[in-house]
Amino acid sequence: MKKCVLCFLSFVSCVLVGATLPVAFVPFTFAGRITDYAHIAYDADSVVEIRLKNEDGDLLAKATTKTSGGTSYNYVLPVPVSTQPMSGYATVGETVTFEFVDPYGRIYRGLVSVDDAVIGNPGTVKTLDVILATDSDKDGVADEYVESIEYWMWINNIEGPYNPNADYDGDGQSNYAEYVAGTNPCDKLDRFSVRQMALEQGIEGYVRLRVPVTQGRSYSVVGTPNLENPDWKPTAFTQDAGKAPNEMYLNTGAAEVGYRTIFVKKDGPSHFYRVKVE
Repeated sequence: MKKCVLCFLSFVSCVLVGATLPVAFVPFTFAGRITDYAHIAYDADSVVEIRLKNEDGDLLAKATTKTSGGTSYNYVLPVPVSTQPMSGYATVGETVTFEFVDPYGRIYRGLVSVDDAVIGNPGTVKTLDVILATDSDKDGVADEYVESIEYWMWINNIEGPYNPNADYDGDGQSNYAEYVAGTNPCDKLDRFSVRQMALEQGIEGYVRLRVPVTQGRSYSVVGTPNLENPDWKPTAFTQDAGKAPNEMYLNTGAAEVGYRTIFVKKDGPSHFYRVKVE
């Protein structure tokens, strides 16, 4: 009889040990845009490798930048997640570290803050944009870009230091907005705006928008039925007047500069549109 009791206790012990084994979840994902100092996004032709490691330096996940048509992101990094520490897996709440290797083999570390490098709940996505450059004052504008703009400030008699919230050329767009758009903050003729907007002849119910584009940016359209209490919502468009609008983002390559024409379907008797750039 005593032997049976011992056998039962041994069985319970095995069950308890087995219940503590790590369980793998669906991944937690980091996604966003990786850009250079001039806010030009890397893509499939100028590849950056993203490496994610734990505090011991073990590699947990890696990915590379790609050309994306469905989102504004140029990278997606799924991270394996487990209930408990396990080789090759992260745990919820764990702080990880990032390494970025640019097309020239240069390695960048310390660009992601501790708060942004925390693993979240499985199945969720954290948007994380990264500039592969130095940003000593943490204002979202690379130091290398500021150095390049100081020349234009000098020839236009603009006193420094560079202020991202100012509007040096008085064109209604802040210096930071011009940094994102890729325009010159010291030239009022160089600004991001829709250059042509008209009803498309021969295609009933469509509006044609002609937009200046520059390298490594992502463009999208938002619309609203009124401007008194605007509710701007993402709007599908097409670059081919013969096709139904099914695109949400227009992503340019690292060498593209010029104009693009897009078409949106007019929604109701009165509608207003904006083109966003990232």
